[in-house]
Amino acid sequence: MSNFAHYRGSPESRMFSLPGQSLGAGLSERVGELAAELPLAAVFGLRTAAWLHGLDVLPRSVSNDCWPVEVVVPKGVELASRRGLRVYRWGLGTDVEQIGDVLVTTKARTALDCARVLPRLDAVSAVDQFLRGGLELAELRRRAAIVGDRGSARLMGAVLDVADTRAESPLESWARCLIVDAGLPRPVAQLPVGLRDGSIVHLDLGYRRFRVGIECNGLRYHATDDMREHDRQRRKRLESEGWLMFTLYGSDVVVSPDDMLAEIRWRLRHRGWKPSELQLERVEKRVRYLAMALRLEREDWNAAWGLGLSRRMPRSRYITSTG
Repeated sequence: MSNFAHYRGSPESRMFSLPGQSLGAGLSERVGELAAELPLAAVFGLRTAAWLHGLDVLPRSVSNDCWPVEVVVPKGVELASRRGLRVYRWGLGTDVEQIGDVLVTTKARTALDCARVLPRLDAVSAVDQFLRGGLELAELRRRAAIVGDRGSARLMGAVLDVADTRAESPLESWARCLIVDAGLPRPVAQLPVGLRDGSIVHLDLGYRRFRVGIECNGLRYHATDDMREHDRQRRKRLESEGWLMFTLYGSDVVVSPDDMLAEIRWRLRHRGWKPSELQLERVEKRVRYLAMALRLEREDWNAAWGLGLSRRMPRSRYITSTG
């Protein structure tokens, strides 16, 4: 088995102090307040660094005033995690830059740290955002080989294998990652499709060979009646020209990934994808595993944030082959 992927994240990435409760100010403001009191060797990292770089990779439905500030310090520096502050102990070398008056990990290092620490779907979404912001995948692969230990390199490599600079939303990133991890053919992100009237539309995810398209509808972009009507008309035009369409929503990924993947698998087979019986058995096994893991993670997440509990990590700890 090769090209392994994880869905658990590190224990540190899942620790929260009084989850769901505001820490008093926004993330940027708290960074400014902490900068003056932290040791000189402390560098802001992970999701906090991404925020300072202008990217929002916080967990879904979490406002930045609830998220703890994350810093990285060398081993031996006396600094302990506390409410509102999460401390990681890594060597950074030259992977540090200055934004305003504070030191943060570079974009490349922040992307790789997110890849090796965050739960897989969040990690892929974060790296996709960094790639879309201008980072080169080849450079991240080169850096991944020298950052951390062999286990970290494997985790980073598994995220980079499914990352895509063309993703335009976290929902697209999550869906693509699940499709690949389930063992289904990899879809093309933002697939351009020329229509008979000369116009070109871009499918969020698609398979030109099978003429199967997937639209990822997040509430933020498809919440109004006009937007929904536009989506319906767009779908009708594509279907009239031979495309078999499937629309998915955030709940399909978070709550019922098995149903979502079954719908996509049916469309692919209906349009000519011919996996062997062994391939189908592997797909079914992976889908069950993915659904179980995400359900357990969701239960732990809801318990921690809904009840104000401090949870070290979700129960969903598994490794699945994507090769």
